Amino acid sequence: MRTLYGKSDPNLVISATKGKAFDVDRTFIMKLQNTPGVALLTEVIEDNALLQYHDRQMVVKMRGLSDNYFGQSQIDANIKEGDHRLRRDSLEVALVGAGVQHELSITLNNRLAPMRLLYPRNTPGKKMLDTNPDKAFNEQNLIAGGVFLIEQHIDDSYIFVPLSFAQRLLGYTTRRTALYVKVGSSFEIEQVKEQLRKQLGPGFKVQDSDEQHVSLFKAIKVEKLFVFITFTLILLIASLNIFFSLSMLVIDKKKILPC
Repeated sequence: MRTLYGKSDPNLVISATKGKAFDVDRTFIMKLQNTPGVALLTEVIEDNALLQYHDRQMVVKMRGLSDNYFGQSQIDANIKEGDHRLRRDSLEVALVGAGVQHELSITLNNRLAPMRLLYPRNTPGKKMLDTNPDKAFNEQNLIAGGVFLIEQHIDDSYIFVPLSFAQRLLGYTTRRTALYVKVGSSFEIEQVKEQLRKQLGPGFKVQDSDEQHVSLFKAIKVEKLFVFITFTLILLIASLNIFFSLSMLVIDKKKILPC
């Protein structure tokens, strides 16, 4: 399981303890980048969005990534079709999961029929009119440049886009939902994690790969426990059957043998 998720998981993920996103500036980023053991820092914006392609649509998890993401991820080795780039010169492109591509029948590099992503527009103090539903959403068009195949849950729900695209669609400027950290090869992940926790304080979470999937690993542990209990019961019943069968055999032989 760790090997499976390790294909796309960063060594460490920094996120806010409260709320969905947090503000970052260059001073904040530079401070983290200068922390011993931090080899690479990737800015991330992730949220649900509505993906439309031709006459089909579905809600997807959109993950906006800064350009250095593929310096710390092995996902480029899991590209099923196309290539892993999110930017081709000035052209922004997306990576879509194999399940998303199949569900919407997405064609790669189709500039005549791009994908359309929609996200609810946040307009404080204003109520959207029911007669103008189009004004309730931010919309951005994007073509698909590659298809990844990592794990079914990710493949069926995720698309990766450039960070700048996610900023425009969600209306974010300096806000991020997470920061991905690649730990240098000569450093222990646990040590860097504890150092970042002390540096950032209680307002932030710093999670390693296991902590990122804590609910999944708990479910696996419970499943293993039930399997162990089931096999123990089967073994116990089988043992009792053998014991009583042998006991009956001994009793029968005693009856046959003369006194």
